[in-house]
Amino acid sequence: MSEEVLTTPAYMRRQNTTSVLKAVRRDGPLSRTDISKRTGLSKPTINDIVTSLLAQNYLRETDDVPARQERPGPRASQLTFAADVAYVMGIDLSFYKIAVTVADLNGEACATERLVLKPTDQGNAGAFIKAVNKVVSKALKSARIERSRLWAVGIGVPGAFDASSGMIKLAPTLARWSHLPLGSMLRNLFDCPVLIENEVHLSVLAEQRWGGAVDVRDAVYFHAGIGLALGLLIRGEIYRGSEGIAGEIGYMVGPNDDLDAASSDFGPFEWSAGGLAFTRLAREAIAFGTGDALLKRAGGKPEAIDAKLVFEAAREGDSTARGIVAAIAERLAIGVANVCCVLNPAVVILGAGLSQAGSALLEPLKARVAAMIPMPPRDFIVSELGPRAVILGAVEHALRAVEDARFNLFPEAPGAFQPTREPALV
Repeated sequence: MSEEVLTTPAYMRRQNTTSVLKAVRRDGPLSRTDISKRTGLSKPTINDIVTSLLAQNYLRETDDVPARQERPGPRASQLTFAADVAYVMGIDLSFYKIAVTVADLNGEACATERLVLKPTDQGNAGAFIKAVNKVVSKALKSARIERSRLWAVGIGVPGAFDASSGMIKLAPTLARWSHLPLGSMLRNLFDCPVLIENEVHLSVLAEQRWGGAVDVRDAVYFHAGIGLALGLLIRGEIYRGSEGIAGEIGYMVGPNDDLDAASSDFGPFEWSAGGLAFTRLAREAIAFGTGDALLKRAGGKPEAIDAKLVFEAAREGDSTARGIVAAIAERLAIGVANVCCVLNPAVVILGAGLSQAGSALLEPLKARVAAMIPMPPRDFIVSELGPRAVILGAVEHALRAVEDARFNLFPEAPGAFQPTREPALV
C-alpha cells in the first residue's frame, strides 16, 4: 500500500477505529477519557468513532462504573466490547470423531458437541460430511445461534492440508480421502470463511492463547503419540513451511533408524520412538524372557500391551519397563534436541498421548535434552489442555482471521476477510 493511501483521511479513520476497538476489547469497560489516554486520540475523535461503533453494535454503553474507577463527581459512562456481535466455530476432525465448539469473539465457549463416528461413516466421505453438518447444527442449536452469525470457522485435521487442491496429504488415518476435495466439501457447509489447518499447528495456537505458551513468541508443541509431529510457533505465528508440512518430524532419519521397518504409514523417527515403539520393545522383552511382569500385567496377552501399561509398570519399579522408557526417552531426546538447535524455542510443550505419562517421560526427556545442547529451552512442560488443544486452537485460528482483518474495518483491501451477511464497519 502506497504512502499516499496510508495518509488518506479514510485510512486514518480506519486505523483510529481499530485502535479504539482493540483498546475496549482488551481493557474494557473503559470511559471515553480512558480510551483517549490509551490511544492518544483526541476526545472529539473518540466521540465520533464510539458513536459509529455503538451504532453498528460493536460496543455497548453502560452507566455501571467498575469499583476501581469509583470517585467523587459525575460518573462517566462505560464502554464494553460486544463479543456476541458475531461468533466463530472451532471443529476438531479425525477418522473416528467430530468435536465442535461455538465461541463468541472473546473466545468464550457457548456450546460444545461431540460425536463418535460409526465405522460405516469413517470410510465414506459423503457420510462423514453429513455427520459434520449434523454436529455443527446441534452445536448451533445448543448455543441458540443462527449459522449466518458465524464470521469464521477453524477446522483441525490430521496431516497437512493443501490449500491449492483442497486435499489432505500425509495423513494415514484419512488415506481413503486423499484424492477427495475435502476442503470444498467442508466449506460448502458455511457462508463464511473456513480455515482448515493441521491439528498439531492448531494445538500450538491453543497453547499460546490458553496454555503453556502464553506471552511466548517462539515455542514448540511436541505431539507425542502413535505418530510424532511438531506445532511450530515462530514470532507469534504458526509456521507451515513451503508445502504446509513443517513439523512432520516423524519422517526424520537418524543414523541407526531401520528404514525397512518403517512402513509407509510411519516415518523412521516415529517408528523408533512413537507410541507403538513401547509395545514393540515390550514384546521383544517378552520374547527374550525378560518381560514376564509386563505380560502378567497384560493378562497374558502381548497384544494388550501399550505405552500406558509400560509407564504404569515403570512407575511401580519394573526394571524392564524402566529400561524401555529410558531407551525411548533417549531416542525422543535426540529428535527434540535437534529441533531446539535449529529453532531455539523458549518453550517445549509435550502433548498428545505420551504426555499422559507426565513426569515419568518428561523428566528424563528434559534432562537428556539439557545434556545434549548448550542452550536448552527455558521451559519444558506437559500440556494442560489435553484433548481440548485442537478444538481450542481451531477457535483461536478463527478468531485470528477476524482480528487480522480488524473486524472487517478494511473491506476494500485485497484478500481482506469479509464476513457474509454483515455490513462493513465504515
